[in-house]
Amino acid sequence: MGVTMSDDQARCQSAAAPPHVAMADLINAFRVTQLTRVVAMFSFADHLADGPKTAGEIARAESIDADATFRILRLCASHGLVTSEDGVRFSDTPLLATLRKNAPGSLRGLALTMGGPTQWLPWSQLPEAVRTGTPQATDVLGTDTWSYLVAHPEELAHVVEALDGASAAVSSEAAGIIDTTGVSVAVDVGGATGSLVRALLAANARLRGIVFDLPKVEPHARAEVDRAGLKDRLSVVAGSFFESVPEGDLYLLRYILHDWDDESCIRILGNLRRAICAGGRVCVLEAIIGEIGEPPAVPSMDVNMMVVLGGRERTQPEYEALLTAANFRLVKSTALRVPVTILEAVAC
Repeated sequence: MGVTMSDDQARCQSAAAPPHVAMADLINAFRVTQLTRVVAMFSFADHLADGPKTAGEIARAESIDADATFRILRLCASHGLVTSEDGVRFSDTPLLATLRKNAPGSLRGLALTMGGPTQWLPWSQLPEAVRTGTPQATDVLGTDTWSYLVAHPEELAHVVEALDGASAAVSSEAAGIIDTTGVSVAVDVGGATGSLVRALLAANARLRGIVFDLPKVEPHARAEVDRAGLKDRLSVVAGSFFESVPEGDLYLLRYILHDWDDESCIRILGNLRRAICAGGRVCVLEAIIGEIGEPPAVPSMDVNMMVVLGGRERTQPEYEALLTAANFRLVKSTALRVPVTILEAVAC
């Protein structure tokens, strides 16, 4: 995932550079991931939000080393994250502002997650994943990713924040496309804090919703529901979608199926099929694999699923096959401006 530029921009830039320069940029890209992690971890964006600061001022506020902070800020300037007119005081940029805490669409959680143990350590074992075709989280974390997150609440909080921030644009656009006319209850399955169903509730004042996720995610979801003032319309239910899901007539699955192998996906969809009300629908929101040579965002995420979770990104026919196996019929496909497609299906 790009942080300082879009995947398309990076691709164009690399294509214009001499091959050795472009390759060196690819090889050294890991440094940018850890740079943005540190910037997010020590709240540089928030410190600079109200005006220029010196490295020493930020270092004192965060109890970190002043010289190291200056060197990080100097590197940030090279990546367009900050500017400095005198070489002493640093100012933020719109790029850095995307890492502010609690800002709409903040990517702070994504920066903390992608450079953190649940992503960084499995990716260090990419050669083994290629040799064996199996995810590497258990070998490097001592357990599977989800169990690790349950045992490490701070990392789980980062992942929840990442899901909300990275999904903000998707939720906003999807709310204008998914028709909730006549829908009584929309269930955001594995919905973290329910950003998607909250967007639908904002678009339809008569709609009620449920955020359904693991017990450890429940406090994060309840806090967000309270903050949004939606306690009377949006409930939070804890559980596992491998066991059962709450009854509803619209199910939302955003970035869920790509986490899992085909058998697990059919099991999840099967539980939805058993719980769905008559005339109900399922909306699957996923990035769709396109043609060979497409921009790297989706193929990159596909390899991420392979290395970390054992899931995969899929083509539309592959998602349709999963829906069919669970007795759903695909009725509509809508591509969003971001690389996500809404697949709407009804029970057979």
